[in-house]
Amino acid sequence: VHKVRLEIKINGSEETKNWGITKGKTVRGLFGQLCTVAKKNGGYLKGARITLLVKGSGRNKDYTVLEAIENSNSEKKEDIPSADTNFAKGILNYLQLCKKSMTKQDLYRIFDIPPDRIDRAIEILENENKLVVELDGTLVVL
Repeated sequence: VHKVRLEIKINGSEETKNWGITKGKTVRGLFGQLCTVAKKNGGYLKGARITLLVKGSGRNKDYTVLEAIENSNSEKKEDIPSADTNFAKGILNYLQLCKKSMTKQDLYRIFDIPPDRIDRAIEILENENKLVVELDGTLVVL
C-alpha cells in the first residue's frame, strides 16, 4: 500500500486527502490498521470504506489512530450491532491508553461522535463486564 485516499468529514465539511503511509511500529498505527482491514478483505483495500477512530482534534494536527472499522457497502439494520461492538472496542482501547479517570462527558468532548453512539458503546462494554460506570460518572476499565 503506497497511498491511501481519505475522505475526511469534520463537522459536515468534506476534505479529500492523499496520504503516503509507511509501515508503523504498532498495529494501532494507520498502516497496521489498514492492513488489518485489508486482511479481512482478501488482502485488498480497493473499494473498502473505512472509519478511523482517532484521538486528536483540529486541522494539521497529529492524530493517534485507535482503530479502523470497515464500513459495509450497504448499511443494513443487522449490521449496526457489529459496528457498535467494534466502536465499543475502540472506546475501550482509548480508555486503556489514557490511563487517567474519564467520564462520559469527557468522551463527548474528545470525540466528534454523537453522544448516543458513545452511550451505546459504554452500555455494550458494561454488558460484557469490561467497564463499570461509578456513581460519580467515572468510567473504570475492568
